[in-house]
Amino acid sequence: MKPHIVFLIFFALFNCSHSQAAEVIIRTYEFPNETDRLADDQIGGIAGKIITAALSAQHIRFQLIWQPWLRAQAEVKSDNEGNSFIIPLTRNSERENQYVWVSKLYDSNIAFLTLPGKTRIDSIADVGKYKVGVLAGTGYEATLQRNGLNSEQIDRNTEETRNAKKLLLGRIDAWYTGVIGGMHLLRKEGYDIRKVQIGRSIDTEADYIATSKSTPQALVDKVRNAIERYKKTPDYEKLIKSYLSN
Repeated sequence: MKPHIVFLIFFALFNCSHSQAAEVIIRTYEFPNETDRLADDQIGGIAGKIITAALSAQHIRFQLIWQPWLRAQAEVKSDNEGNSFIIPLTRNSERENQYVWVSKLYDSNIAFLTLPGKTRIDSIADVGKYKVGVLAGTGYEATLQRNGLNSEQIDRNTEETRNAKKLLLGRIDAWYTGVIGGMHLLRKEGYDIRKVQIGRSIDTEADYIATSKSTPQALVDKVRNAIERYKKTPDYEKLIKSYLSN
């Protein structure tokens, strides 16, 4: 085969592959009922469904990268290519200047979960000497630290499944987490969630899709507009009610 023909074949294959490349990289971690990992390239849960529907409707190709939560945050903040986004990231004062906050996806209630035999916790002041499980590197952990809980009281775990299991085994007294994900995991472990004591909401957190400051404004606007358009649809309202009612 002549050299110029080989080159043309390679060039055609390269262009075909390149044309299908993802415009956006979505970095995330598996939060139950928020970002369920259906497959390496498929995402469910409330945040996952919003992103999938919104971007697909505007023909924005995206690639999912599943990572430990702390690593996902670090990768987005240090992104040099300018197309990495992260979901679902809670917007708070500690993170405010570290990211570009593209669009709010939903609000979620954060509370203490306890089991029968323990006092229901309706405020951080009620924690007392309880040992509290929390997901490391999250706004949940920051809230506990900001309100005076010491390192001996805070049981940091890199996976929410560990917090669920520790609560059921009595290794922690309470679990500070998002209610929709926490209840889902306890049910998944076979526990009768009707027995779970859910304290009053401590925080109502705004969960966003965010990106790095190096992301081109045109791409930020494109993703933001896609999500904001979807949020005006009946499908979005139905989705929110299905996950956040009660």
